[in-house]
Amino acid sequence: MPWRDIEAQGWIAPAECTEVRVTLTDAERLKYATAEPEERTRYARRPDEVAGRAQHLGAASG
Repeated sequence: MPWRDIEAQGWIAPAECTEVRVTLTDAERLKYATAEPEERTRYARRPDEVAGRAQHLGAASG
């Protein structure tokens, strides 16, 4: 059953997602490019940048 159908039926809470892109250093880009697919999210994640941008998005929507 598609996720949106389950959401519409009230089985799961509605969700709103926002893609946040960050700039990677050359070293991070190399790690990302050579990583196994399941490891790429970890290399792409920069908590310091994502947190600041997410806080900005929260302020913009509130």
